[in-house]
Amino acid sequence: MDLIWKTAAIYFIILIIMRVMGPREIGQLSLFDFVVLLLIADLSAMTIDRDKNFLLYLIPLVILVLIQKILAYFSLKFKGLRTVFDGKEKIIIYDGKLCIKEMKKNFYNVDDLLTQVRLKNVKSLSQIRYLILETNGEISIFLYDEDQRPNKLIRSKTLGVNGTNTGSFQINNTHDLKSIFPIITSGKINPPYLKIIGKDEKWLNEEIKKRMFVFEDIVMLDDRAIQKVLREVDTQELSRALKSVDTEVQDKIFKNMSKRAASMLREDMEYMGPVRLKDVEESQQKIVSTIRRLEDSGEIVIARSGEDELVS
Repeated sequence: MDLIWKTAAIYFIILIIMRVMGPREIGQLSLFDFVVLLLIADLSAMTIDRDKNFLLYLIPLVILVLIQKILAYFSLKFKGLRTVFDGKEKIIIYDGKLCIKEMKKNFYNVDDLLTQVRLKNVKSLSQIRYLILETNGEISIFLYDEDQRPNKLIRSKTLGVNGTNTGSFQINNTHDLKSIFPIITSGKINPPYLKIIGKDEKWLNEEIKKRMFVFEDIVMLDDRAIQKVLREVDTQELSRALKSVDTEVQDKIFKNMSKRAASMLREDMEYMGPVRLKDVEESQQKIVSTIRRLEDSGEIVIARSGEDELVS
């Protein structure tokens, strides 16, 4: 009878422990999480087998869970600590080139690679443009487009750590690379990934500045672009968005409207009365999203500082 209640108690205790540790699947566990689970399983078996006080064995279980949660919290805050416990992903195939050096460092042979590739329903290594060995032992595969696929896989000994190349190498599609190798994660820059896509921090800073378009920057648009934007936005959203901006922005908008439309917009702003700042910012953000969409589609051009001047 003692064995039965101990087994039942351990079952529910382990369920609670797994809930506390988090809902990650077994295949997503890091090496540290796996070790913690092994220790929990060993302590649970000892609890059932031994005749000593049952509660005595619960103390190390609680300590293990606390250690796991504390380290998980600090790993979330500090990328360096996360790298120590979880490791880093490894690039095994980079732009169709098999990185032999990286495979040797991780004791990863071609047979292992072929087995995992077949499990992903990929027939040939020559179909693969990028293959990444993740920290949990799984592989992520990015295939070539049909028109990009090479005739055979290239074995390269010059590809070093993190896929960097010691020789010359041409980056063909930076947009594709940025989607595979994130250059900013958790608010931190990944210098190795910047190197992989052939860029530096100066380029990254310029890209960020280009995308930092706020509602007040609407004055950088030419008259034709503003008229295009005005046709796309709702009048109520526009009148609300103009409530907190300076007269320069308002004048720029009114200038590109007919006298009657500008007069009606001014009246809407007056009759609207006090508006919550949150609502004003939401309206401004909607208009900014419209401007970005029009820019992405090529319908308008934003003249940013440091770029070439526009000509008609």
